[in-house]
This record gives sequence, C-alpha cells and structure tokens, in this order.
Amino acid sequence: MTLHEPWRDLVTEPVSRDHFVQVYRDERLLAEAVGLYAGAALGRNEAVVIVATPGHCQAFEHCLERDGYDVATLKDWGQLHCLDAQALLDRFMVDGAPDEGRFKEVIRELMAGNNKGRFREVRVYGEMVNLLWTENLPAATSLEELWNAVIQEHSISLFCAYCLDGGSAPERVFPPDLRALHTHFIPVEGAV
Repeated sequence: MTLHEPWRDLVTEPVSRDHFVQVYRDERLLAEAVGLYAGAALGRNEAVVIVATPGHCQAFEHCLERDGYDVATLKDWGQLHCLDAQALLDRFMVDGAPDEGRFKEVIRELMAGNNKGRFREVRVYGEMVNLLWTENLPAATSLEELWNAVIQEHSISLFCAYCLDGGSAPERVFPPDLRALHTHFIPVEGAV
C-alpha cells in the first residue's frame, strides 16, 4: 500500500497551520503516511511530536529507522518526541471532556520541550481524537476545536488519523462535523 498524489505532497509538505486528517483501515498505510510526514520534517530540520498509541509509536519509529533516521539520536537532540496518546489525554480530560486550561498547559510544555529556537518549525501527529471519537464524539469534536486554536497560536501543522475499522462492530463512518474541523481530508481511497 502506498499513499498517492495529491495526498503524498500534502503529507510531506504541509503548510504552516494545516490541520489535515486521514481516515484509514490499514495500519501499514498509516505507518507509511506518518513516516513520510515525520521524515520530511526531520530532513528539513523541523521538530516532530508524535502523540500515538505505544504500538503506533513503535511502527512509526521503525519506518523512520528503515528510511535511515537515527531515532535515538533525534530523540536525544529533542527533535523527535514520541508520546503516549492515552497518557497525554488523561492529563487534560475532566468528567469526559477536554479541559481547555489543562490542554493549553500540556501544549505549552510540548512547545517548550521542542526547543523551538533550535528547530524552524514543529509538526505534530496526533491520535488522541481517534481514541475518543467512538465512545465520546462530543469530546473528540471539542479536542479538534482546541487543536485548531493551538495551530493558529503556534503556527504548527497537525496530522490526525481516524481508524474506520470497527473491529467486531460495524465499520465506522467519519462524521461531517469532524471533517469540517480540518483543512484537508485524506480519504481511504487516497491509498492504492
């Protein structure tokens, strides 16, 4: 599986303040897309923050290593950060909803940890919203809205991903309200 045009260009060369979303069924496609997104940023001396499940973090790091990046060194330099999505989510969720003040504090820490003076830009990949949307769509929507404010304030690009595979449940449909909160939508058909 591979990501094809025009989506490949969007993933490798997002514009500051882009907030795009990819819906997927195949984990391999997700790993390739995030590997492209992160690798292109690292090659341009940009900082990358990956907020994902531990399994996804390992898959993304493997893609970067396969492409010749020294992940351990990049982490030591503070250019690459891989964070557990659930642990980060737990820091700002209150009564089933994201708390704006706590969320902003978490983001301030992330931005300070990126040593922004050392790196020209910051790219973020996040899947906290994917953890929320099946059980708590209003919380996922609120979190996307909070991210939009952060994107404007910090001039970052944000790549989100949502899994459509419902496991034993029926396949999920990506809601139009969530789609409207993104600048670009990469459909499942964006891969061959």
